[in-house]
Amino acid sequence: YHHTLYWGCKIDYSTMAWVWVTPIDGTPVDEDWAKLVDVADGAMVISRFGVEAMRQAGRRVSLLHPGVDAREFRPVTAEEKAALRKQAGMAEDAYVVGMFAVNQGRKAIPHTVEGFAEFCKDKPEAVLYLDMETGSGAGWDIGKLTRSVGLDLKRVVLKQQVLPKLPGLRERMVVCDVMSQLAHREGFGLPILEGMAFAVAQVALDWCAPADTLADGRGCLVPRLKQADGADYMPRGTWGGARDAHPDMPAYLNILNRLYHDKPFREYTAWTGQKWAVEQTWDKAADQLEAVLNEAVRKKKAVAASAPPPAPVPKPPEALQPPSSD
Repeated sequence: YHHTLYWGCKIDYSTMAWVWVTPIDGTPVDEDWAKLVDVADGAMVISRFGVEAMRQAGRRVSLLHPGVDAREFRPVTAEEKAALRKQAGMAEDAYVVGMFAVNQGRKAIPHTVEGFAEFCKDKPEAVLYLDMETGSGAGWDIGKLTRSVGLDLKRVVLKQQVLPKLPGLRERMVVCDVMSQLAHREGFGLPILEGMAFAVAQVALDWCAPADTLADGRGCLVPRLKQADGADYMPRGTWGGARDAHPDMPAYLNILNRLYHDKPFREYTAWTGQKWAVEQTWDKAADQLEAVLNEAVRKKKAVAASAPPPAPVPKPPEALQPPSSD
């Protein structure tokens, strides 16, 4: 988007400071995109992964880390969770694995559905909640996908079923015991941070921004699939040629089972994540943005102050001057 803005729009950047913010969804960073750092007055990315990815591309950028509003994104009591499940038409004692994502190819939705289909075989109370569109030209037909892996659609709860009863994002997230947010690439994964703030245990792929967000026991990271030679299996995707990761499915299943069987571990993971998440405030994000904006304006003013004064406009010869009104 910023590349199009710079090259495709008639904006005179000599008259204003230009600061841009972007997610970095993977590596390597497209060389034309990286060059935008050289012409911007300020460049920010929204994850520590993105800062390092730009460093690997030879560019220095600033961090603008998203936050959560802890007044809204707050945990629920067991009684409130049970009431919300009842309101949504779920069993109060259900074990709910949720995924909150746009239905598109970047999200590892088939892996999630296949993993859950295996996970739930001996767990009749387990249901998969998919908070996404049921059909997408850039994604999957959820009904067909579910049937193709042998998962009974009765074990799946869809957003369109729940939304009229639970219109709020908080209400839909807190009914989950676990949120599984697998994606082949991820610019940040705001639902992960929001779910953490609700004290819902998080599962994500050990790649891109989630690897930073869920580090140090704040969630469960699924290792990447390996090739026969031990290297990560990471084919090139369509986002500037960045690499797509794929989950190690047996490891994913082991994580789902541990979170299910080991309730103290699940609760410890959830509350460890919650403690960290609520420290990521929008006030801190505003301070990060303000610092870059102030520096961009300062540099712009310094350049303007050091510029030579404009040359005087030469006076035309007397013979070419317009006649006097007298």
